[in-house]
Amino acid sequence: MWSLFNNLKIGFHDVKNSEVPKNIKTFYCWIKSDPRWKELKQQNKQTKHHFKRYEVSEIGLLQMDAKIITTSNFPVDKKYYIYDFIDEITRIVFGYVYDSLGTNNALNAAQRSMKDFGELGITIKRLRTDNAPEFTTTNWSNKKAYKEKERPFTTFLSRNRIVRENTPIRSPQSNGKIEQFHQHYNKLFYSKDKKLF
Repeated sequence: MWSLFNNLKIGFHDVKNSEVPKNIKTFYCWIKSDPRWKELKQQNKQTKHHFKRYEVSEIGLLQMDAKIITTSNFPVDKKYYIYDFIDEITRIVFGYVYDSLGTNNALNAAQRSMKDFGELGITIKRLRTDNAPEFTTTNWSNKKAYKEKERPFTTFLSRNRIVRENTPIRSPQSNGKIEQFHQHYNKLFYSKDKKLF
């Protein structure tokens, strides 16, 4: 939109400079009144219908993320961290509360989720996480003749035959189901009368 506005101002397109609005706000209103804008909008709407919504085809593909519960937003006595796991098809969620974030707590939460999902008959095949330090921290091992990178979280998952996927940087929508669940914490757990933890 901005480049079109600037191109019109310098006379790049076949519109008289006197007809072009002087600021971007009035330019936006001006362009919306053009019938071609409505045609383009309709074309975009039809194009969107061609793309199916992202859905997975099997059970056991999970998303994982951490939610911070603070004293300012929730009626709790101190800060808590919840590692949540959601199955993308069944939308079954398990959450595990900890006092701090860290690789050891993330590993513990993953172990607990494997047990809990296993009791429901769901075998975890893939776990998608963001790029938080607890999932990507590297330990350097000096036990061998040469130094070797070890990522404890990824190593634990691969030993248990679970594929770990990273979300692209700055794209929470690729872990959207768990992010959406986190937005509902206020509705699900908020209580004015009592402390939760």
